[in-house]
Amino acid sequence: MPSLNLRNVLRRNPNRPSLRDRAAALKIAAGLVIRPPKSEVVSTTAPVEAGAILDRILIFRVQELVAIEASQDLVLKVTSFADAYDSPDWVRMEGDREKTLAQVIATRAHTMEGVTAKASLLNLESVKNFQKPFYRLSQSIAADVAALGVLPRPEQTASQTAGHVDPHVTLLPTLRQAFAWTREAHPFGDRPSNSPECRAHTAVMEHCWDLARRIVDLPPPSTLAGLGALALALSVYAEEIIGRPLDDGLDDQRYPEERRLVAATRAMMSVAGVDPLPGWVGFEVGPDSDAGWEAVKAQAGKGSAPAWALAGKSGPDDASEA
Repeated sequence: MPSLNLRNVLRRNPNRPSLRDRAAALKIAAGLVIRPPKSEVVSTTAPVEAGAILDRILIFRVQELVAIEASQDLVLKVTSFADAYDSPDWVRMEGDREKTLAQVIATRAHTMEGVTAKASLLNLESVKNFQKPFYRLSQSIAADVAALGVLPRPEQTASQTAGHVDPHVTLLPTLRQAFAWTREAHPFGDRPSNSPECRAHTAVMEHCWDLARRIVDLPPPSTLAGLGALALALSVYAEEIIGRPLDDGLDDQRYPEERRLVAATRAMMSVAGVDPLPGWVGFEVGPDSDAGWEAVKAQAGKGSAPAWALAGKSGPDDASEA
Protein backbone atom coordinates (compact mmCIF):
# COMPACT_ATOMS: atom_id res chain seq x y z
CA MET A 1 0.00 0.00 0.00
CA PRO A 2 1.53 3.30 -1.03
CA SER A 3 2.24 5.75 1.71
CA LEU A 4 0.59 9.19 1.85
CA ASN A 5 2.66 12.20 1.10
CA LEU A 6 1.44 14.51 3.83
CA ARG A 7 3.55 17.32 2.53
CA ASN A 8 1.37 17.47 -0.61
CA VAL A 9 -1.84 17.51 1.40
CA LEU A 10 -0.76 20.32 3.68
CA ARG A 11 0.94 22.38 0.97
CA ARG A 12 -0.90 25.77 0.58
CA ASN A 13 -2.40 26.63 -2.82
CA PRO A 14 -0.15 29.41 -4.16
CA ASN A 15 -3.23 31.19 -5.67
CA ARG A 16 -5.08 31.28 -2.36
CA PRO A 17 -4.93 34.66 -0.48
CA SER A 18 -2.84 34.63 2.62
CA LEU A 19 -4.34 34.96 6.07
CA ARG A 20 -2.93 38.47 6.25
CA ASP A 21 -4.58 39.44 2.91
CA ARG A 22 -7.94 37.98 3.98
CA ALA A 23 -7.76 39.75 7.32
CA ALA A 24 -7.09 43.09 5.59
CA ALA A 25 -10.01 42.55 3.18
CA LEU A 26 -12.31 41.64 6.05
CA LYS A 27 -11.31 44.80 7.92
CA ILE A 28 -12.09 46.94 4.89
CA ALA A 29 -15.48 45.24 4.40
CA ALA A 30 -16.38 45.70 8.05
CA GLY A 31 -15.45 49.35 7.86
CA LEU A 32 -17.77 49.86 4.90
CA VAL A 33 -20.66 48.28 6.79
CA ILE A 34 -20.07 50.28 9.96
CA ARG A 35 -19.31 53.58 8.16
CA PRO A 36 -20.87 53.45 4.64
CA PRO A 37 -19.65 56.10 2.21
CA LYS A 38 -21.69 59.32 2.13
CA SER A 39 -23.17 58.67 -1.28
CA GLU A 40 -25.70 61.45 -0.86
CA VAL A 41 -22.90 64.01 -0.86
CA VAL A 42 -21.68 62.75 -4.20
CA SER A 43 -25.19 62.66 -5.65
CA THR A 44 -25.93 66.25 -4.71
CA THR A 45 -22.63 68.02 -5.15
CA ALA A 46 -21.29 66.28 -8.25
CA PRO A 47 -24.13 67.40 -10.59
CA VAL A 48 -23.81 70.97 -9.33
CA GLU A 49 -20.07 71.00 -10.00
CA ALA A 50 -20.60 69.35 -13.40
CA GLY A 51 -23.22 71.95 -14.30
CA ALA A 52 -20.86 74.76 -13.37
CA ILE A 53 -18.14 73.25 -15.55
CA LEU A 54 -20.48 72.94 -18.51
CA ASP A 55 -21.63 76.52 -18.05
CA ARG A 56 -18.03 77.71 -18.38
CA ILE A 57 -18.25 76.62 -22.01
CA LEU A 58 -21.58 78.39 -22.40
CA ILE A 59 -20.24 81.60 -20.88
CA PHE A 60 -17.24 81.43 -23.19
CA ARG A 61 -19.61 81.21 -26.16
CA VAL A 62 -21.53 84.22 -24.88
CA GLN A 63 -18.33 86.24 -24.55
CA GLU A 64 -17.28 85.12 -28.02
CA LEU A 65 -20.60 86.33 -29.45
CA VAL A 66 -20.25 89.74 -27.80
CA ALA A 67 -16.71 90.07 -29.20
CA ILE A 68 -17.85 89.15 -32.70
CA GLU A 69 -20.55 91.81 -32.70
CA ALA A 70 -18.09 94.40 -31.39
CA SER A 71 -15.69 93.51 -34.21
CA GLN A 72 -18.52 93.81 -36.74
CA ASP A 73 -19.37 97.28 -35.43
CA LEU A 74 -15.74 98.29 -35.78
CA VAL A 75 -15.63 97.07 -39.39
CA LEU A 76 -18.73 99.11 -40.19
CA LYS A 77 -17.07 102.22 -38.80
CA VAL A 78 -13.80 101.93 -40.70
CA THR A 79 -14.86 100.28 -43.98
CA SER A 80 -14.96 102.26 -47.20
CA PHE A 81 -17.30 99.89 -49.01
CA ALA A 82 -20.32 101.49 -50.67
CA ASP A 83 -22.49 99.10 -48.70
CA ALA A 84 -20.65 98.47 -45.46
CA TYR A 85 -22.55 95.23 -44.85
CA ASP A 86 -20.95 93.80 -48.01
CA SER A 87 -17.48 94.03 -46.48
CA PRO A 88 -15.85 90.56 -46.70
CA ASP A 89 -14.72 90.79 -43.08
CA TRP A 90 -18.22 91.71 -41.88
CA VAL A 91 -19.84 88.95 -43.94
CA ARG A 92 -17.38 86.37 -42.60
CA MET A 93 -18.01 87.43 -39.01
CA GLU A 94 -21.76 87.43 -39.61
CA GLY A 95 -21.59 83.73 -40.38
CA ASP A 96 -19.59 83.15 -37.19
CA ARG A 97 -22.06 85.26 -35.20
CA GLU A 98 -25.10 83.33 -36.42
CA LYS A 99 -23.39 80.00 -35.76
CA THR A 100 -22.33 81.01 -32.24
CA LEU A 101 -25.77 82.38 -31.38
CA ALA A 102 -27.37 79.13 -32.52
CA GLN A 103 -24.98 77.22 -30.26
CA VAL A 104 -25.84 79.42 -27.27
CA ILE A 105 -29.57 79.01 -27.86
CA ALA A 106 -29.23 75.23 -28.19
CA THR A 107 -27.04 74.90 -25.07
CA ARG A 108 -28.82 74.47 -21.76
CA ALA A 109 -27.68 76.58 -18.81
CA HIS A 110 -27.19 74.48 -15.68
CA THR A 111 -26.62 77.36 -13.24
CA MET A 112 -28.02 80.83 -12.69
CA GLU A 113 -24.64 82.17 -13.81
CA GLY A 114 -25.21 80.53 -17.17
CA VAL A 115 -28.79 81.85 -17.36
CA THR A 116 -27.56 85.37 -16.56
CA ALA A 117 -24.92 85.13 -19.28
CA LYS A 118 -27.57 84.10 -21.80
CA ALA A 119 -29.91 86.89 -20.70
CA SER A 120 -27.18 89.48 -21.22
CA LEU A 121 -27.39 88.77 -24.96
CA LEU A 122 -30.93 90.15 -25.07
CA ASN A 123 -29.32 93.61 -25.15
CA LEU A 124 -27.24 92.89 -28.25
CA GLU A 125 -28.32 94.93 -31.28
CA SER A 126 -28.38 91.79 -33.42
CA VAL A 127 -30.80 90.17 -30.98
CA LYS A 128 -33.08 92.82 -29.54
CA ASN A 129 -33.91 94.40 -32.91
CA PHE A 130 -34.85 91.14 -34.63
CA GLN A 131 -37.85 89.03 -33.79
CA LYS A 132 -36.60 85.50 -34.48
CA PRO A 133 -33.33 85.57 -32.51
CA PHE A 134 -34.97 87.50 -29.65
CA TYR A 135 -37.86 85.04 -29.43
CA ARG A 136 -35.68 81.93 -29.72
CA LEU A 137 -33.24 83.17 -27.10
CA SER A 138 -36.11 84.15 -24.79
CA GLN A 139 -37.64 80.70 -25.14
CA SER A 140 -34.28 79.08 -24.43
CA ILE A 141 -33.84 81.16 -21.26
CA ALA A 142 -37.37 80.34 -20.09
CA ALA A 143 -36.71 76.62 -20.62
CA ASP A 144 -33.44 76.84 -18.64
CA VAL A 145 -35.15 78.59 -15.74
CA ALA A 146 -37.93 76.00 -15.72
CA ALA A 147 -35.37 73.16 -15.71
CA LEU A 148 -33.53 74.72 -12.78
CA GLY A 149 -36.77 74.91 -10.81
CA VAL A 150 -35.89 78.28 -9.27
CA LEU A 151 -39.37 79.73 -9.72
CA PRO A 152 -42.02 78.82 -7.14
CA ARG A 153 -44.85 76.55 -8.23
CA PRO A 154 -48.28 78.18 -8.40
CA GLU A 155 -49.47 76.35 -5.28
CA GLN A 156 -46.42 77.56 -3.36
CA THR A 157 -47.00 81.14 -4.39
CA ALA A 158 -50.64 80.88 -3.42
CA SER A 159 -49.74 79.65 0.06
CA GLN A 160 -47.13 82.37 0.51
CA THR A 161 -49.54 85.11 -0.47
CA ALA A 162 -52.63 83.75 1.27
CA GLY A 163 -55.27 86.39 1.60
CA HIS A 164 -53.82 88.63 -1.09
CA VAL A 165 -55.57 88.95 -4.46
CA ASP A 166 -54.12 91.18 -7.14
CA PRO A 167 -56.63 93.63 -8.63
CA HIS A 168 -55.65 92.22 -12.02
CA VAL A 169 -57.34 88.96 -11.01
CA THR A 170 -60.44 90.80 -9.80
CA LEU A 171 -60.91 92.40 -13.23
CA LEU A 172 -60.17 89.23 -15.20
CA PRO A 173 -63.75 87.81 -15.25
CA THR A 174 -65.01 91.14 -16.63
CA LEU A 175 -62.29 91.06 -19.28
CA ARG A 176 -63.22 87.50 -20.23
CA GLN A 177 -66.84 88.55 -20.76
CA ALA A 178 -65.84 91.65 -22.71
CA PHE A 179 -63.54 89.60 -24.94
CA ALA A 180 -66.30 87.03 -25.54
CA TRP A 181 -68.55 89.88 -26.75
CA THR A 182 -65.92 90.87 -29.32
CA ARG A 183 -65.87 87.31 -30.70
CA GLU A 184 -69.67 87.17 -30.91
CA ALA A 185 -69.88 90.58 -32.57
CA HIS A 186 -67.06 89.95 -35.04
CA PRO A 187 -69.33 89.51 -38.12
CA PHE A 188 -70.89 92.92 -37.37
CA GLY A 189 -67.58 94.54 -38.28
CA ASP A 190 -68.37 93.90 -41.96
CA ARG A 191 -71.64 95.83 -41.81
CA PRO A 192 -71.88 99.43 -43.10
CA SER A 193 -70.17 101.88 -40.74
CA ASN A 194 -73.40 103.77 -40.04
CA SER A 195 -75.40 100.65 -39.21
CA PRO A 196 -76.41 99.85 -35.58
CA GLU A 197 -74.56 96.52 -35.86
CA CYS A 198 -71.25 98.10 -36.88
CA ARG A 199 -71.56 100.72 -34.15
CA ALA A 200 -72.27 97.93 -31.64
CA HIS A 201 -69.17 96.09 -32.86
CA THR A 202 -67.06 99.23 -32.31
CA ALA A 203 -68.55 99.71 -28.85
CA VAL A 204 -67.75 96.18 -27.62
CA MET A 205 -64.23 96.40 -29.06
CA GLU A 206 -63.50 99.72 -27.34
CA HIS A 207 -65.03 98.44 -24.09
CA CYS A 208 -62.77 95.37 -24.19
CA TRP A 209 -59.66 97.40 -25.00
CA ASP A 210 -60.47 99.83 -22.20
CA LEU A 211 -60.65 96.98 -19.69
CA ALA A 212 -57.34 95.58 -20.96
CA ARG A 213 -55.70 99.00 -20.58
CA ARG A 214 -57.03 99.31 -17.02
CA ILE A 215 -55.39 96.00 -16.09
CA VAL A 216 -52.12 96.91 -17.81
CA ASP A 217 -52.02 100.30 -16.04
CA LEU A 218 -52.34 98.73 -12.57
CA PRO A 219 -49.26 98.41 -10.33
CA PRO A 220 -47.18 95.28 -11.02
CA PRO A 221 -48.81 92.08 -9.68
CA SER A 222 -47.27 90.16 -6.80
CA THR A 223 -48.74 86.70 -7.50
CA LEU A 224 -48.62 84.30 -10.43
CA ALA A 225 -52.38 84.63 -10.79
CA GLY A 226 -51.96 88.39 -11.14
CA LEU A 227 -49.16 87.87 -13.65
CA GLY A 228 -51.42 85.60 -15.69
CA ALA A 229 -54.23 88.16 -15.69
CA LEU A 230 -51.78 90.86 -16.80
CA ALA A 231 -50.49 88.62 -19.60
CA LEU A 232 -54.03 87.97 -20.85
CA ALA A 233 -54.79 91.68 -20.80
CA LEU A 234 -51.66 92.34 -22.86
CA SER A 235 -52.62 89.59 -25.29
CA VAL A 236 -56.02 91.23 -25.81
CA TYR A 237 -54.59 94.71 -26.14
CA ALA A 238 -51.89 93.59 -28.56
CA GLU A 239 -53.85 91.07 -30.62
CA GLU A 240 -52.82 91.35 -34.29
CA ILE A 241 -50.45 94.19 -33.36
CA ILE A 242 -47.78 93.38 -35.92
CA GLY A 243 -48.37 94.04 -39.61
CA ARG A 244 -48.38 91.36 -42.26
CA PRO A 245 -44.86 90.27 -43.36
CA LEU A 246 -43.83 91.56 -46.76
CA ASP A 247 -41.10 88.94 -47.32
CA ASP A 248 -38.70 91.59 -48.56
CA GLY A 249 -35.86 90.87 -46.14
CA LEU A 250 -36.84 93.68 -43.78
CA ASP A 251 -39.61 92.01 -41.78
CA ASP A 252 -37.39 91.51 -38.72
CA GLN A 253 -36.66 95.25 -38.64
CA ARG A 254 -40.31 96.30 -38.57
CA TYR A 255 -42.09 97.05 -35.31
CA PRO A 256 -39.20 96.06 -32.99
CA GLU A 257 -40.94 97.37 -29.86
CA GLU A 258 -44.12 95.46 -30.65
CA ARG A 259 -42.14 92.30 -31.28
CA ARG A 260 -40.49 92.63 -27.88
CA LEU A 261 -43.93 93.07 -26.31
CA VAL A 262 -45.05 89.87 -28.01
CA ALA A 263 -42.04 87.92 -26.69
CA ALA A 264 -42.53 89.27 -23.15
CA THR A 265 -46.27 88.51 -23.15
CA ARG A 266 -45.72 84.96 -24.33
CA ALA A 267 -43.09 84.42 -21.65
CA MET A 268 -45.46 85.75 -18.96
CA MET A 269 -48.26 83.45 -20.13
CA SER A 270 -45.86 80.50 -20.08
CA VAL A 271 -44.54 81.22 -16.58
CA ALA A 272 -48.03 81.90 -15.16
CA GLY A 273 -49.42 78.80 -16.85
CA VAL A 274 -52.42 80.49 -18.47
CA ASP A 275 -54.04 79.62 -21.79
CA PRO A 276 -55.14 82.28 -24.29
CA LEU A 277 -58.72 83.49 -24.05
CA PRO A 278 -61.19 81.43 -26.14
CA GLY A 279 -61.25 82.68 -29.70
CA TRP A 280 -57.97 84.59 -29.42
CA VAL A 281 -56.34 84.59 -32.86
CA GLY A 282 -52.79 85.63 -31.95
CA PHE A 283 -50.21 88.36 -32.43
CA GLU A 284 -48.60 88.11 -35.84
CA VAL A 285 -50.52 88.18 -39.07
CA GLY A 286 -49.12 84.95 -40.42
CA PRO A 287 -50.17 82.45 -43.10
CA ASP A 288 -52.96 81.06 -40.90
CA SER A 289 -54.15 84.36 -39.45
CA ASP A 290 -56.91 84.83 -42.01
CA ALA A 291 -58.10 81.30 -41.31
CA GLY A 292 -58.17 82.11 -37.59
CA TRP A 293 -60.39 85.12 -38.12
CA GLU A 294 -62.64 83.17 -40.49
CA ALA A 295 -63.03 80.55 -37.74
CA VAL A 296 -64.08 83.30 -35.30
CA LYS A 297 -66.65 84.56 -37.81
CA ALA A 298 -67.97 81.06 -38.47
CA GLN A 299 -68.31 80.41 -34.74
CA ALA A 300 -70.28 83.63 -34.31
CA GLY A 301 -72.66 82.87 -37.18
CA LYS A 302 -74.68 85.95 -38.11
CA GLY A 303 -73.24 87.80 -35.14
CA SER A 304 -74.68 89.14 -31.92
CA ALA A 305 -73.98 91.92 -29.46
CA PRO A 306 -75.07 92.83 -25.93
CA ALA A 307 -78.14 95.03 -25.59
CA TRP A 308 -76.15 97.96 -24.21
CA ALA A 309 -74.01 98.04 -27.38
CA LEU A 310 -76.99 97.82 -29.71
CA ALA A 311 -78.59 100.63 -27.73
CA GLY A 312 -75.64 102.87 -28.56
CA LYS A 313 -74.10 102.82 -25.06
CA SER A 314 -70.35 102.67 -24.41
CA GLY A 315 -70.50 100.06 -21.68
CA PRO A 316 -72.69 97.44 -20.04
CA ASP A 317 -75.42 98.23 -17.56
CA ASP A 318 -78.27 96.24 -16.04
CA ALA A 319 -79.90 95.63 -19.44
CA SER A 320 -80.07 92.05 -20.64
CA GLU A 321 -77.79 90.87 -23.40
CA ALA A 322 -79.11 90.64 -26.96
